[in-house]
This record gives sequence, structure tokens and C-alpha cells, in this order.
Amino acid sequence: MHRILFQSVILLCFCLFASPVSAQLSVGGAPAGKAAGAVIPAIPVITLSAPDPVAIAEQDALEPVPYRFAVTISCETDMTKSGSWQTQPDGSSICALAVEAPGAKALSLFFDSFYIPAGGKLFIYNDKTGQMLGAYSSVNNNTAGTFATQLIHGDRLVVEYDQPAGSVMTPGLHISRVAWVYRGVREPGATRDFGGSDSCEVNVNCWDEGHKYQVARKGVVRIQVARNGSLFWCSGSLINNTRFDGTPYVISADHCYKNATAADLQNWIFYFGYEAPGCENPVLPPQEKALTGATLKARAGDVYLGGSDFLLLLLNDTIPDTFDVYLNGWDRTGLSVSSGVDMHHPQGDIKKISTFTNPLVTTHWVSGGGDTHWEVIWSGTPNGHGVTEPGSSGSALFDSAGLIIGTETGGGASCDSLDLSEPDYFGKISYSWASNGNSPSGQLKPWLDPDNTGEEKISGRPLAVETPAPPATLSAFPNPVRDILTVTIKGQGGKTSCQVTLFDGRGVPVLSESRSFSTHRETFDLHSFSPGLYLLRVSSPTGTMVQKIVIQ
Repeated sequence: MHRILFQSVILLCFCLFASPVSAQLSVGGAPAGKAAGAVIPAIPVITLSAPDPVAIAEQDALEPVPYRFAVTISCETDMTKSGSWQTQPDGSSICALAVEAPGAKALSLFFDSFYIPAGGKLFIYNDKTGQMLGAYSSVNNNTAGTFATQLIHGDRLVVEYDQPAGSVMTPGLHISRVAWVYRGVREPGATRDFGGSDSCEVNVNCWDEGHKYQVARKGVVRIQVARNGSLFWCSGSLINNTRFDGTPYVISADHCYKNATAADLQNWIFYFGYEAPGCENPVLPPQEKALTGATLKARAGDVYLGGSDFLLLLLNDTIPDTFDVYLNGWDRTGLSVSSGVDMHHPQGDIKKISTFTNPLVTTHWVSGGGDTHWEVIWSGTPNGHGVTEPGSSGSALFDSAGLIIGTETGGGASCDSLDLSEPDYFGKISYSWASNGNSPSGQLKPWLDPDNTGEEKISGRPLAVETPAPPATLSAFPNPVRDILTVTIKGQGGKTSCQVTLFDGRGVPVLSESRSFSTHRETFDLHSFSPGLYLLRVSSPTGTMVQKIVIQ
């Protein structure tokens, strides 16, 4: 397996842009506890003990892939009993609870009992960073009665449940475990990229390397794997079937699944479009679009016993049209190709692309294991020399036509100059098709060609064509500003609750407030902030806008 910069950025110029808000089948909105006139309950705090970092480091040294970035801590807290309830003037109620785990770089919650009645809304947020998830609602209920959240950065978060007036239904919100994240996420002021990948990696939207794969990249996903009390980063891709019916299959690597259970799979989170919009690393992490939960369809089994190391999952939820994803096609002929790419999330980082320009060689992962894998040697390109790293596990190998021909197991390549030409290994789609035993649970064929058409290669298909709404516009004046900054939003419609965050030049949030923009403008007193260049971010249910601000 593998041997194991968001560089300091001078904020010269930021362009105004709009992007989707963080989504995990959420309905948006803002917590009632942040509204003007809300009666805020006293928030009890659940404090968890941090795990032993020495023991964690020793375990990671023994098993560097897949890339573990968090361990889970027992919490066993019923929010509706441990949280503080407060009735509001309109008859609605707010229940709030804080969870903290000192030293964590980020937190994630795991509910083993999860039920939200109609009209109820659940929010999870960090007041210090301004990050917010939700609202989760009855649409997130599932037959398993479980739920897992995306990451909230920092070592403290608030869980708020908003209950409408007249509701007689009690939510079921039992937090069983909390993920204590110790690496693999970007921290404010960090000197490395969002997920910490090495400096030779190339962003997927660099034109020289990625322009031929602009459609295929939409199918590449970052996978937050939950198993054995830990979280891991892996990569994968949506994959098409011969019916072209939009079934949301995801292909990855079996060693990511290793010893996971059906219950674990309900807590896997799949992130779409987690990438930089251009070739340069962005100042702020991309907004996240994610879905939770999957079921196992087929797997190759332990790669050290032979086989091609593939994993095929079916997502629990229908992918929203607005996610703008692509179900990638595949080629199972087993013929070598002379060029192509791997698109992946090394160390959980934003999406990268690695290029090969030498013919693939048929080989194996274990001696005597058969012709199960492609051997790949990566090539230098105008913007770097992409390789794979821990976190790339399960990523799809594409030929020059953008068809999947393999899935990543591991190898010796790294950004170390001595290892750039070391080989990596990808389980062949041609072997995964029907050669890992005779059972449908060990083959791709029954799922990707359910009508036995015999097709050897198929193209991909878009799930839906996104129709974006006309973007809202943001303006802030005066700029430069000395004391009072006026922020206006046009094209946003009626009264809209927005989260306003101001970041200093290191990317550290120095102001975070929820504002209504009821008259399409709000004012902010900035006289106490030091002179310098800042970044203003305004997030609403329909998008996010950013503008640079100079304080004199």
C-alpha cells in the first residue's frame, strides 16, 4: 500500500460568486434560536474526553490505508432529555444542547435513534466559525432510524431542535457517538490544503490536465467511511448501467469496506462536487453537497487473498437534480490503453487529477493472484505530477474517452521526488465484471448489465441538467471602510435569513452573525477590527456570495 500547500495566500482579489449551500437533503433556513426576539434556552454542555493521540498515531502507522482521519467517542445522549427546552412567544419551542470534545479539529454526530416529526427542524452549528448544517427535517427519516452528519469544524458544536407550535409529536434524537477528527480537514489559518494532500497534486479543473474530463469529474465522489469505530477518507465514482435508468451506484475499493457492517454503511457520507472551481487552490473550502447511507451490492473480498478489490454500493437516497452529477460509463474489454487519468480525493482533499501517458500493464496485487490489476506509472504535466495518496483508495481510473477501467488499490507512488515514478495499482473492471467468484455478490455484471445485454463498454449519462436560478448580487460599501459597513443583497427575493461571516487574511473567522436582510441591507460596526484585507461571506438558502473588504 501507499507509503505514507494550502500555502499562505495573499488575498489580492476575490470575485463575487454563487455556489450551492451545504446540502445533505436539508431544507435550509436558519435556527429559530438566532432569530430576533427569540428566547434562548440555557444550553447545557456535554464534554467528551479526547482519545489518546499516541495510540492513534501507532495504529495509523500500522495501517496507513485507507486514510483514517477520525475516531468515534461514545456519547449516549438523548437530546430531548439532556437538552434545554424553551417555549417561544408564538408557542413554538427550542431545544438546544452543546457537545464539545477538546482538541478535535472537527466533529460529526452519529444518531442511533433518529426521527423528526412533520414540521420539526434540526440544526447543527458552530457559532465561532459560522458553519451550519440543516435544517434536517422529516425528509431525513429512514427505515433504519439512524443518521450521521457532515463535519462541523472545531471542537464544539450546538445541536438545536425547533418544534412548531401545537406539535404533540416528540422527536427521537439519540446521539450514540461523536467523531473526533484529528487530521484530514482544513483548519482556519492552515498552511496545507483543505485535506492536506501533497504539493505535487493537480486540481481537477486545471485546463491542461482536466479539460477532457469535465463531464466525468462530476461523477467522482469523496466518501466518508464509517467502520470499526473510526472514520476514513476514500474515493469513488458514480457508475452507469446498461439500462441507463439513473440507478445511483457508486464504485470504490473493497479495502475501504473491510469488516464494515450494514449498520456502518448507513453512516457513510458521499460528497459531490468537492473541488476547486479553477486550477488554483481556493481561499475557502468548497460548499458541500452530500448524501448519507448506502447498501452493499457486491464486493471482491480481501485483496490480500486475491481478486480485484472492487466495491459496489447503492445510495439510499435519490440524488437531487441540483447536485448536477454524472453516472460514468465503463469499458470492460480489458484492453490496455496508452493514456488516461485518475480523479480522486487524496487525504480527503479537494478533487485532484493524476495523468498517465504510458501504456497500462496487466499485473496482480498479490503473487499468484491472477491478472487482476492495472499497473500505472504517472506522468508530469504542466501543473504538477499527480500521484495517489491515502484517501485515493477506490478512485476510478479513466481511459482517454472518460470511461472507467479500474479502481485504485494502492502502490508506491508519492510526491517524494524518489517515488514519482513508482507504480500504482488499480483493480481491473474487466476482472471485477465476473471473475471474483460465481456469486452476484462478487461481480459487477449482474448490477451493471442486469438484462445480460453483453455490452463491453457504455457511455455515461447525466442524472439531470441543473437549471440555476438567476444569481443574487452582493455589494458592500464604503470599501475601504473605517467604521460602519453596509451590506446589500439584490435579487434574493423577500425576507431572507443569511449567515454573515468575516474572515481575516489567515482565513480565520472574526465575525459571524445571522441577519434577516428584511430591507435587503444590513449594517456592521467594524471599528474594533485591525486594518487589513478581509473576506466577507454571505450564505443564504439559495447560495453563497463572497467579497473582499479592506478595513482602514
